[in-house]
Amino acid sequence: MRTQPKIARRFLVPAGWPAAAAQQTLESVQGYSPVGSADGEMRVRASGDSYFLALGSGRGPVREELEIGITEDVFQALWRTTDGRRVRKKRSSIAQDGVLIEVDEFEGVHAGLRLAEVGFSGEADARAFVAPSWFGQEVTGDVRFENACLAEHGMDLVRSYSVSHRSLAFAAREEWATPR
Repeated sequence: MRTQPKIARRFLVPAGWPAAAAQQTLESVQGYSPVGSADGEMRVRASGDSYFLALGSGRGPVREELEIGITEDVFQALWRTTDGRRVRKKRSSIAQDGVLIEVDEFEGVHAGLRLAEVGFSGEADARAFVAPSWFGQEVTGDVRFENACLAEHGMDLVRSYSVSHRSLAFAAREEWATPR
């Protein structure tokens, strides 16, 4: 069970990323159930023969998250509550420059979307991180690219990104892209 804050930065990944460098690729499905707070989420995930329940809160690069392993029966019971709020993806892991990069390639209604997530042990490491040249735009803190939002709204909000992204103020990006 993981109970510490999760510190991560997220980036779009263009076609042509170094998929061949992946050490491991797992397929997974995630479903989201509504919870009582605007910044909270409950998700269930199946990846291979493993099943998880996670409760999360917060937005941006530092979030609180509790994740526990569950049985397949519990997963199936909770999965029914996520109808209409699901994502399917392949997650590839790449170790590069001393960090673990997880690239999610979404499938189904989200096909074509690829996001890289880099986790850190502390906020200073997150701020100091320099993204590899194959990364695209940073979307840390942009709710449109959070899995729960993708699960609930599909690609509608993401499609608006290509038109509006230049006018958006990415406060999270500016904060985390500049070492302090």
